[in-house]
Amino acid sequence: MSRRALARLFGRDPATTKFNARKGRTIIYPFMKKFIVPSKIKTSLLLAAALALLGQLDSAQAYSTAPTWSPMTMLKVWFDTNSSQLSIQSQNPTNPIVLVFNTLATGKADTTNTTPANFDPTKPWSVLNGTVFSRRLGWWTTNSTLLAANVTNTYGTGAGIWIESLSKSPGLKTYQAIGTFGVNSLGTTNLDGTPAIDPAANGYAGIFGTAGSSTKWKWDYQMDHNANAVSLGDVTVANQIFTNTYKIYIGDSTGAELPAAVGASTTTTWTWQGPATLVAPSPGLQSKVVLSWSGTATNYVAESADSLSSTTWTAVTNTPGVIDGKTVILIDPAGSQRYFRLHLAN
Repeated sequence: MSRRALARLFGRDPATTKFNARKGRTIIYPFMKKFIVPSKIKTSLLLAAALALLGQLDSAQAYSTAPTWSPMTMLKVWFDTNSSQLSIQSQNPTNPIVLVFNTLATGKADTTNTTPANFDPTKPWSVLNGTVFSRRLGWWTTNSTLLAANVTNTYGTGAGIWIESLSKSPGLKTYQAIGTFGVNSLGTTNLDGTPAIDPAANGYAGIFGTAGSSTKWKWDYQMDHNANAVSLGDVTVANQIFTNTYKIYIGDSTGAELPAAVGASTTTTWTWQGPATLVAPSPGLQSKVVLSWSGTATNYVAESADSLSSTTWTAVTNTPGVIDGKTVILIDPAGSQRYFRLHLAN
């Protein structure tokens, strides 16, 4: 396969795409920041992996579209400089936000589909697989620059608005989602229409205690519609109600509430409603073996063998992806015991 063909395959400029079949190494985008195939792996395996990746691109419609923040309900936060008091617009408690199974082709919430979403497992938003979810509720203010200035002018440089989850329903999870698609602040997309992933946005990282995260989250004064989700196995009755009670307060750079601002805090409760139809979780993704390692280790390849003492280790040819800065490979469990290692490329 020519350099130009490979460049077109991965949406790259032919003049800047590196491919050397004789040395058996290439740089592949967009699913990997950098993935180097060692020379001992035959070029045919490299091309097979490339064709497999092309098949993933061509069958992109098989995956559910990444959820956007539409439709949205924005709850305004403001700070009264006269009373030094934070306030937030309350959600109507009699109108909970319905958690959905899937998205429309546009990424908007699909309120009628009862088929669980099938998000690309190599993408950050795949944490929503096997859940009902919503990005509708969001933190917002009319003038972010003015709000930030009022806080720092009152309490000093370094002061900011923090939000803490005080209590929440069992099973409720929250993931940081920045911008329209949750993974970049500008709402930009790749040439194929998929969301452009900005690692700095830390999209779909757990917050408010999810996945071992802190219960405190520093707000950036922007319109942020994080993703709230409940695993299908935690939805036990139709129209089940889930809540999260938050404290909005002024804190320092570490999240500690400033003593001078103790009286400025306020609380609010957000409410979601589970689906009217209960669906059993799919065992598909749960049966996968996930291999992951730091995305900065670009000169390593994954290999497997039947025993640790084996002298024959075979390269893992599954197409890798990048999630939260880590290289990730999904593997179907084999019938026999297998061991995996990272091998330094030549």
